[in-house]
Amino acid sequence: MRLYIVLFAFVVIISSCKELFNPKLDDVNSPLVVDGLITDQAQPYTIQLYKAAKFNSDKVYTQETNANITISDDCGNTYNFTETSAGIYVSDPSQFVGQPGRTYTLAINTSDNNLYHSNPQLLLPNNFNVTTYTELGSIDQVVDDVDGNPNKKSLQGINLLVDIQNNTDTLPRFRFENKTYLEYSYSVNLSMIKTYVYFCWNLLNDKGLINISGEQYLTSSKDIKKHKICFIPKTDTIQATYADTVEIDPFYTIADVSEQIVKVKQYRINNETYQFNKDINTMLAAQNKMFDPGATQIKGNMHCDSNPQKLVLGLFEASSVTTNYYAIKPDSTKVTRIIKFEPPYSSGCIGFLGATFTSPPDFWVN
Repeated sequence: MRLYIVLFAFVVIISSCKELFNPKLDDVNSPLVVDGLITDQAQPYTIQLYKAAKFNSDKVYTQETNANITISDDCGNTYNFTETSAGIYVSDPSQFVGQPGRTYTLAINTSDNNLYHSNPQLLLPNNFNVTTYTELGSIDQVVDDVDGNPNKKSLQGINLLVDIQNNTDTLPRFRFENKTYLEYSYSVNLSMIKTYVYFCWNLLNDKGLINISGEQYLTSSKDIKKHKICFIPKTDTIQATYADTVEIDPFYTIADVSEQIVKVKQYRINNETYQFNKDINTMLAAQNKMFDPGATQIKGNMHCDSNPQKLVLGLFEASSVTTNYYAIKPDSTKVTRIIKFEPPYSSGCIGFLGATFTSPPDFWVN
């Protein structure tokens, strides 16, 4: 009740006052932002450091350079990171690979002699029996009509789902990342002896909440059932723009989609990482109300040793990861697991000038 009285008084005051108020804000140092991840894969790990911008600043953030970064484990080993570009620090995979069952702590010494450290992070194993399958589904999207008026349209497709059989005594937590590619090809016959053949792929952007397994799976068996990885729209054709090397009118063609390919990364996360991502989702799903959570309210696992009152944002994550690839043909609702699909860049085309039949690139899925 006191809260409503205060809000009512505040509304009355601001509605009756005409004088502009320019508050004097304290010049608070920008907090350090930490974004770091180590896994059990033999690859370079990256720690990114930023300084959050001050209020009314023209910049969103600045890179934190010339810091000294190390990670230590519970066996007494210490691993160094090297700054490869401004604010980006990278490990040497020949010296450091995360091991499930070990605990890792991040330490940072910034150029202004402030010392930071993370809570110890347990890297949990990811040895679970996972079943991947699909179900028919649809999503609503807003599209403009010929007059520019927004209309809701139902997009048909399939949902990619997983079941995870739990082999532990507690409920495991997971974070999922996915990338969906459209793979298509077309040819252009310019003459009897001159043909361009193109093998193309497009990465479909799917921005939304962080995909984590949640409390809805609290069952007696503690298995995870029907967790949705992503929605895959039904796509048979795509409007493909001709490459610059082909001068033809019109400058586009309708190409048949041969495959849709989904790359899925499954991270086994600990409780601190789960809570951090859950808090981010709560913030992203907020409705711009007065008491919605802000970024500074999201509690990470970093602390400042030299000044315990100093605000530190972000997370140091230690998670084991498995990566799987799946292919879906346009006329099918079933997924086929494939070995790998790693194109040289996120979207593009590789063209050949030759006969009517040309072998596709090595990474191509037939």
